[in-house]
Amino acid sequence: MAGSRPKCPKELSPEARKIFKSAAAELEKRRAVTSADAIILELLASTVDKYRRARKHVADEGEIVEYTRLSKTGEQITTKAKNLWLGIANEAETKITALLDRLGMTPMNRARVRPTKDQNEDGIKFL
Repeated sequence: MAGSRPKCPKELSPEARKIFKSAAAELEKRRAVTSADAIILELLASTVDKYRRARKHVADEGEIVEYTRLSKTGEQITTKAKNLWLGIANEAETKITALLDRLGMTPMNRARVRPTKDQNEDGIKFL
């Protein structure tokens, strides 16, 4: 299959668009991207954006935060618990690693990705 850079979806946030374009450019340098990779790159970009936002919350609020809840009698009780953003960050981290693996962007899977074929001006493919 001939290589071509996928188009960045307009629905992505400005930060996610930067991630999409950066990943697509890196894959293009390796001749390992086609327009069919747009969806997986979109997933990667939006997940990395979510991960970064969640990590910022964790950095600002801490890993353990105070929450107020109501007891059975309706009394307000303040308790400490794991920051909910930490779970979002951890889940995104797992997904990012899987997406990077599928794109061949990790050391372990880099060699598995076959380069795309080039096209000359006449549209004839060659290696």
